[in-house]
Parts: sequence; C-alpha cells; structure tokens
Amino acid sequence: MATDPMATVKKPNFYNNVNNFFQTGVTFNNNIAVSGGGDNAVYRVSAGIEKQNGIVPTTFFQRINLKTSGSATVAKNMKVDGDINYINSTGNFAQQGSNISGVFLPLYRTPINFDDKNGTTNVHDRRAYQFADGSQRDYTGGHFNNPYFALNQDPYISEVNRVIGDINLAYTPLPWLGFNYKLGGDIYSDNRTQKFEKGDVSSPFGKIISDNYLYKIINSDFQINLKHNITPDVTASLLVGAGIWSKSYTQTQLTGSNFLIPNFVNVNNSSAFSGFTNLQTQHRNSYYSILNLAYKDQLFLDASYRVDYSTALNPKNNAFTNPALGMSWIFTELPFLKDNSVLSFGKLRASFATTGNDATPYNLLNTFNSQTFADGLTNGITYPFLTSIGGFTQGATLGNPNLRAEKTFTYEFGGELSFFKDRLTLDATYYDKEGTSLIINVPLTASSGYATQTLNVASMSNKGIELALNIIPVKLAGFQWVLGGNFSKNVNKVIKLGVDQVSFGGFTGITVAAIQGYPNQSFFGPTFETDNKGNQVIDDVKTDAGYGYPIAGQVSKYVGNALPKWNAGITNTFTYKGIRLFALIDIRHGGSLWNGTEGALISYGKSDLTLKRGTQTVFAGVNGHTDANGVVVIDGGKNTTSATLSEGWYRGNGGGFGNVASQFVQDGGWVRLREVNLSYSLNKNWFKTGPVKSIEVGAFGRNLWLHTKYHGQDPETSLQGAGNAQGLDYFQTPGTKTYGLNLKVIL
Repeated sequence: MATDPMATVKKPNFYNNVNNFFQTGVTFNNNIAVSGGGDNAVYRVSAGIEKQNGIVPTTFFQRINLKTSGSATVAKNMKVDGDINYINSTGNFAQQGSNISGVFLPLYRTPINFDDKNGTTNVHDRRAYQFADGSQRDYTGGHFNNPYFALNQDPYISEVNRVIGDINLAYTPLPWLGFNYKLGGDIYSDNRTQKFEKGDVSSPFGKIISDNYLYKIINSDFQINLKHNITPDVTASLLVGAGIWSKSYTQTQLTGSNFLIPNFVNVNNSSAFSGFTNLQTQHRNSYYSILNLAYKDQLFLDASYRVDYSTALNPKNNAFTNPALGMSWIFTELPFLKDNSVLSFGKLRASFATTGNDATPYNLLNTFNSQTFADGLTNGITYPFLTSIGGFTQGATLGNPNLRAEKTFTYEFGGELSFFKDRLTLDATYYDKEGTSLIINVPLTASSGYATQTLNVASMSNKGIELALNIIPVKLAGFQWVLGGNFSKNVNKVIKLGVDQVSFGGFTGITVAAIQGYPNQSFFGPTFETDNKGNQVIDDVKTDAGYGYPIAGQVSKYVGNALPKWNAGITNTFTYKGIRLFALIDIRHGGSLWNGTEGALISYGKSDLTLKRGTQTVFAGVNGHTDANGVVVIDGGKNTTSATLSEGWYRGNGGGFGNVASQFVQDGGWVRLREVNLSYSLNKNWFKTGPVKSIEVGAFGRNLWLHTKYHGQDPETSLQGAGNAQGLDYFQTPGTKTYGLNLKVIL
C-alpha cells in the first residue's frame, strides 16, 4: 500500500462539554415592608420578589410574596389578630436523573471529540441539536437527547399559587378566664406542564403531560383557658380545646400524544389522549387538654391528653390517644444557689409522650381505577373507550378494614446549664423513641390477585443524644466573640417488619429498603464474593473468562446505610462596633451514598477512574472459583494473578452496568463551610434627622468549601427527593457555591 511521507495526520478536536454547558446562576431578592398602628391596632404589610437564573441554561425560578398581618382591640377584653400570605412561584426546570430525555444523562456521557453545541454560542441556536432536515443531532444515534434539545424542546414548567392565612379571636371576660377561636387555612394549586417535542428519543412523535394539583388544608380550634393561684407558691393553668382538621387533594392529569404540528405547547396539539383524576379527602376531629402547674417558679409539671378521630380509619376503631407528661426543675432557684457567680442557671427536665398517627385515606376497602391496557405495539386501549364505553380495573392494594393508628412512645431526659453569667451554656438531651404498629404496604403473592396490603406490622426505634454548647471566649468593650457548637447522634433500627423486606426505591442493582435488624434506609445489593474475613475471592480457573478478576456474587447483602452516624455544626460570631462576621462549619459523619453517576461514567469511559485502562493489576484477595453447582470454592491462597483493566472489565462487573452495583456505595460524609456572612450597620447617629432610621450592608457566601471522601459531585443530593429512598446519586443537578451582597434600609 502506497503512503505519502509528506502527509500529516489531522488531530481531532476535543471539547469540554461539561464546562461549556453550565453558566453562572444569578439571584435577585428584593423585599419591602411597611408597619404602623396606634394604641388599639397595629398592622404590617410586606412584599417580596425573588428571581433566579439557574446554573443550567434556560432554567429560572421566580417567587412573588405578598403578606399582611395585624391585630386590633375591637371591644373591651376582646382582641382580633390575623394574617394572610399569598405566594406565586413559577419556573422552568431541567429534566434530570434517570431520564433519557434529560439533560445530565447525555451531557456527562458525551465523548470529548463530539461538540454538543456544534460550535454555536447561543444556547437557543437550533444548529446545536438539530440537522437541516429536522432530525436531532446527538452522538448516540437516537439513544439519548442532545442536552440542548432537552433544554429547548423538552421544558418542565411549573406554577404554584398558594394562600396561607389565619384569624384569631381572643376574649378574656375575667382575669382567670379566656376564650380563643382560631381558623386557619393553607390552599394552593400546582400546575405542571411537561413537554417532549417531536424527535425526542423517548417520545419520537411528541408528548405533553398537563398535571394539575389542588391542595386544601383547613384548621379550626376553639379553646378555653383557665388560670388560678392555688397558693402563693403554686400556680395552675388549664387549657381545654377542640379542633377540626380537614385536608382535600385533587390531581387531574391529561396526556396528549402524537403532535399534529411541532413547537406548539398545548394538549390540544395531539391526536391521542389519556387522563385521570385522583381525589382524596381526610378529616380529623380532636379534643385535648393541657394542665400546667408551677411551684415557686422552679418546679414545673406539664400534663396533656389528646384524642383524635380520623376518617382514614375504621369508624369502629378510629380514635387514638396522645397522653404526655413532663417535669422540669430550675434548681438554681434554690436559696443557696441563687445569684451564684459561677453557676448562673441550671435546669433538669424529663418527659414521656405517646403520639398517634393515622393512615392515608382509602386503605380500608378495595378500590377500582380507570385503566389503560397496552399491547407493546400501540398506545393500547384507554377507558372510557370510544368516549362511551366505561371500564375499571381492581386496584392493586387489598383493603384492610382493621387498620389502626400508629403509636410512638418517647422518653426524653435533659438539662440546661449556664456558667459565669451566660458566658458558657450547655444544653443536653437524651431521647428514646419506639414506633409500634407502624403502617406499611406489605407485598402479597400474585395468586391473591393483589400486589400489596396496608398493615400495622412494623416497629422501629430511634435512640440518640443532642448537645448544644455556646461559649463567649472574649467579651470586651465594643468587641465580642461567640463560639457555638451542636452535636447530634441517632441510632435507628428496624425492630419488626412483618415481611422480609420493604423496598423504598433503587436503581440498577441497588435497593434502598427496610429489613428487620438493620437501620432504615439501608442499601442492599449483590457484592463480590468474599471469604469469612472479608477478602474478595478472585477467580483462579485459567479457562474462565473471569480469570484473575473478582467473582460477582448472586445474593443481595447489606452494603451501607443512608443515615449519618452523627452530625455537628460549629459557629463563630464576631461583633465589633456595628461589624458582624458569622461563619458556620457543617459536619456530617458517615451516611452512605450510592454513586450511580460514577458507575455509569466508568462504563462509558468518562470517569477518571478509567485512566488506567489497558494496564495490568493484581486484585487483592484470595484464590477461588465457582464449581459446577454454582457454589463458590475458596482455595485460600493469596491472589497473584495479573488481570487487564480492559474495556470489557469496565463495561462489565467493574462498571455501573455490571452485576455488582454495590461497589459504588461510598461514604457520603462531609465537612463544609456552609456559610460566611459579613455585615456592617452604619452608625445610627448619622440618621437622627431624615426619614432613614438605619442602613445595613453585607456580603455572604454559602457552600464555599467542601471536604469529602465521596468521588463525584456534592454528596448533599438525592435522586428521589425527600422520601425514604435516600442516598441515590444518578445524574442530578450538581450543588453550587453562592456569593452575594445585601442591603437593608429601615425608614
């Protein structure tokens, strides 16, 4: 074959798609408040607007907040107060997580020789994500969206309108007798629109989902207050009350598929429709009393009793009681300790409480749902069919008419100490909580015709301590340094479950679940085979494809827990003549996090952990193999076989798509500089005349420094939100550092 000795090899271009993607987010927060009043009435009106442009292009969030509050004496011994708050929140958000239509899944996986932006500089330029013929431009050939296609063509839009308010009427006809009535409400709508434009990899013909939620919570309480001095040294107060709590929830979802024309965000721009409405209501009636006794302002006894009646439980067994008893003793009120120059204050406290919790509605009876039946080839049949033929299918949960309320028993002991006129203060608490008859959805065998049943079968304990310490090391004229610290440790254990396992969620070979004897929110998954000392077993059969590599196990095992071992915080506050400097160090020790992002990037060769590919390594462990019956036989000798860190290893059991996802469960602890705040209040003597009373200027920073063993983004993340399936990391929006300035003017 002839060659040209003068020819040159064109070097490929390399692109940092991740760095080129993100932008600097900006937040503007403006607030104004006006207050006033006289002898018989006061008021306050405030308004605020917050605007955020996120670190992901095209994303934004805006919140408008209007609030008014006031109180007035309307008659002799009668006072009315109330407030109302309106909040409007709108935003455009990026799709993320385990979502082939999302942004971060393709962004992080894009090879460095492919330019996601196609040389464009405007994030909205179609040439970045679309060819001239209208087809999508992406590096995978249709497996994932181009990130800029997802931003521009697959928006996730939300608007929330919320009203929170209450009104309180207090009447005190006698010094020892008072009546109080309070009515409050929290009502909000949440309208979400999620669009997948034509050409999207998950919905190539286009799809739009319109999801509308309406929540209503109403509280109403009537209380009678009694006060009496039993003796000059003993005082008593009694509160008796009744309340009504009501919650309603409505979800209406309409999905349109197969767009008629492109780039038209409307459900009517569809040729196929499906939808449903979900309605829930729940009510509780409550009766309660609280008794307070005090002796010489040093010994206190508090007792309460509450009964709740819930519509979520069987009417024959829908009541649950909540008794509580607490005692405290301020022992520094003793004559020989009073005005002590060393021990300024001392208090001991102890309490016991039982709290109940009802279930979500509609678990007592079998339910029926409208249904879509799919065949895998078409959109299937959705009822009502042909607009006139109705149909329902039996729900997957078997009703339980014997469902009763959960119970939690809490014992708490603690104390407060203050020394040297509050230069040193300490607050310590020990608690022991045990929840019994906990309500969980228990899996059923398929032959029953149901998937789950809601039962009172679980119990769980939480034991822990909480400490708070404050010291003033330096206190001089005009200067003060306050050092604060807090520490908390909680030990959680699932005592009883009633079933082998309750899964909360998971992904790609890892499960977050509750299993009896382990902490809640624990990780379970297959691991590499080990001997009884924890050494990995390395395949020693030369004819095996896995010769020299760790042997993947088949049994799911406990591999970690999302709950931290302990948390701590350290604060420093320095003040000097109007200058204030505050800093907070936040510590989370332990708590596992599954790094699914790293596992996937290893499989795609995008992690720095794959830089050793092609090299030889000797995996630490002992020799062994799997016999013909699938049993692991351990020879016991130290492994000395060299294996290649090949592409096959990283795409197989060495990566996130192999059989051992548990290897990516990592320590999610951290030490971080959570906040630094510097402010200066101008001398008030400068504002003796004129409308301005004070001015304060400041600068702040948040998440300025992070130390963690976690190999990836900020471990303060959660794929599945605030539920029980904590500790999952899979292509979420990364954490951010924040720098800002503020100005506060009081007129």
